[in-house]
Order: sequence, then C-alpha cells, then structure tokens
Amino acid sequence: MGDDCRVRSLQFLPLLCLAAGLFYASLASAAATPAEYPDRTGHTVTLHLSAQGTGALNIACPTSAQVLRLRVDRGELVSGVALQRLSTRPAVHRREVLTGPFTGGTLQLPLPAPRAGELADSRCRMLVQGRQGARLTLSVFEWQPVTLLTRLRGMWSDWTGYRPWQQYSINAHAAVVQTWHGLSPNVLLGVTFLLVGLVGFRRWRARFLLGWMLACWLVLDLPWQWRLLQQAEATRAVFAGVAAERRPGFTEDAALWAFAEQVRTRLPAVEARFFVASASDYAGMRMAYYLYPRNVYWRRDGPELPPGDALRGGDYVVVVQPSELRREPQSGDLVLERVQARVLLDVGVIALFEVH
Repeated sequence: MGDDCRVRSLQFLPLLCLAAGLFYASLASAAATPAEYPDRTGHTVTLHLSAQGTGALNIACPTSAQVLRLRVDRGELVSGVALQRLSTRPAVHRREVLTGPFTGGTLQLPLPAPRAGELADSRCRMLVQGRQGARLTLSVFEWQPVTLLTRLRGMWSDWTGYRPWQQYSINAHAAVVQTWHGLSPNVLLGVTFLLVGLVGFRRWRARFLLGWMLACWLVLDLPWQWRLLQQAEATRAVFAGVAAERRPGFTEDAALWAFAEQVRTRLPAVEARFFVASASDYAGMRMAYYLYPRNVYWRRDGPELPPGDALRGGDYVVVVQPSELRREPQSGDLVLERVQARVLLDVGVIALFEVH
C-alpha cells in the first residue's frame, strides 16, 4: 500500500517541477526591465521637444537611491528637467524638478529610493521642458550612489551654478535649489563664520573681525555677481539678432504673445472691448499686457468676468487656463448668463470668444 502511494506521488513530480519553473520565470520577467525602458548608460540620445515644449525619455534605473549624471547640449533651451521613478500606483510617482537653463551642460538628477513597503521599480522616465520644437542631444548617462562626496558636489552646484532669474532674484540667492543633497551652503558658511570669528576675535580682537566680515561678504556676493555675468550671456544667446517686437516670442510668455499676435491679425480693429478671464493673476495680467493697446478689461483678485449685463454684442472674451469658466462640450462655446459667446480661436490653453 505504501509503495503504491509513493509511485502515485512520483507521477505528479514532473507537474510540480513545471509549475515551479513557470512561477520563477514569471518572477524573473516581472523583475526584469521592459524593453521600452533600455539601459542608456554611456549612450547618446537625441530628444525632440513637442510643439508644447515637452519631451520624455524612458530609461532603466537602479532600484536604490542614486544620482543620474548626464550632459545636454544647448542646455540654455531647457527650462526644467526631472527624473521620475515609475510605480504601479501613479499617485505615488515622485520627482524633483531641476530648473534650467543649464549653460554648463552637466546635470545631476536625483532618483528617490522606494518608500517603506513599496516594491523597487527599475523603470524611470526623464521629463524635459524647454523651447518648443527644440532638438536636444543627451549623453554620458552615468549613475552615481548618493555619498557624502556626491552631496557636496550637489551643494557646490547649487552655490555656483547658474539658475534663471526669478522675481525675487535681485534680493535673494537661491542657495538650495536641489533638496536631495540635504546640505545648505548658508548653514555651513554660517557655522564657519562663527567658529573662525570667535577664534580670531580672541587672538586679534576687532581688527580680525572687520577683515573676516569683509571676506565673508565677498564669499556671499561673488556667486551672485558671477550669476549676473552668466545671465547676461544667456540673455545675449537668446535675443541676439532678434527684433525687439519679436523678443517676447523667445521668453516664457511665448504662447501668450503668439496668441495676441493671432488676435491682432484676425481682429485688426482696436475699438472692440476685450475681457481677459483667468484664475491665475499672473497669466491674466500678462495676456492683458500683450493685448494692449486694445480696450482690455482685466480684474485682479476678483471675478474672472464682470456680471453678464456688462457684456454686449461685439465684445470678445479671452480665456486663459486655468479658468473656472465652463464651455459647451459639443460646440466649445463659452457658457455665460444672458449672452452667448461663440469660439473663434482655440489653441488649447487660450481661447478667444465673440459675444453675441
């Protein structure tokens, strides 16, 4: 009886081996990086940005926290780049955007480690934002572990690297642009200033403090002066040889300016009233600016449009996204009270409507 049971159990052994092989094969295929996410280490890739100025590149990446070092030609055409580790849950996709332009050409993109309880995924995507239709060449693609030396290099890049001017640039220094390295040159300089200052004051008194304060001021001010020179060179590279009236088309307001030019060509009369509607104060203000010298209405910190009885036939409404105004799903016309607004021009994020 026992021999019969052993013989019957041996009959199922091949099936068990086959099932085990299929199970391990499925695990290996799940862990392997799909073909559409190739290993680009040391390779050179050409990336074409779309008409909206965006581009994406799929790459294979380590399962641990790393820093991707790469070079990009014509870095002055890139306004932002981020490295994103993909996940089976899109809501947890994480990325840190590094703002350009990048005149030096070398980028260090941080790749976050998986969160606790999250499976490590070797699929990553690099997202690029820049000038519309630009053609970029990316090379090197070198992965580096996050060590103290890597963090110090990231801090040095923050302190000395070029960053585009913002509204606060004249009164502030963006010392920490990349948060992944966790180091602040301001803190390190402050600690050094206090320690050296105390030791020097005990030995040389006030004369040392005066010289030390001057040296620290130069250390703080020279990077800002260096960025002034870099900004001047970046401005020259972008606007050299471009007529003054066409220069807005080479800035971040290119879409707003191009739309205003289309409106100017399509509606040459300046007597009509134009109402600019947007939930973004900055976008609405800039759109109104480029529509001048027409009779433009734009209100800050208030309703996007005046009451319905303020609009009359022959008026025009320019809607700049984001906006809370609703449109008809079929016709695309604007939904307003008491009046009708038919769409005349629509480029996606900006649309022109005529009031009837």
